[in-house]
Amino acid sequence: RAQAKFLTLRFPWLLDLPAPRATTILLARIPQTCRSASHVKKFLSDIFSDDAVQEVHFVKNTGALASMVQARDRARELFREAELRAERDGVRPTHRVLPSGMQVDSMTHYEEEIESLEAPIAAERA
Repeated sequence: RAQAKFLTLRFPWLLDLPAPRATTILLARIPQTCRSASHVKKFLSDIFSDDAVQEVHFVKNTGALASMVQARDRARELFREAELRAERDGVRPTHRVLPSGMQVDSMTHYEEEIESLEAPIAAERA
């Protein structure tokens, strides 16, 4: 009884909503193999009409991406600082890395760190 009353109020409320709020749906737990705009658009076109789907957008958890970009940007800063020290002092700077305590060339170390983060960042953005 309460559900029936709720529905009589809900349907007119839904019909009065402006686009895109009234025309947006959320899909969750899409199989990995189907996570593309073309797959989702075809799936929804099979349910609704061919022209019913105007756009498909994905929301992605970017927590890992943010930390990788932050680490890469920090490595870039440290590389630039090492470059400036090398120009100023005429000698390539070195530093110790943890946990080994091994002495390494700073510019080479930060350059390798930047390169090692580029592929995972690109993959996470895809």
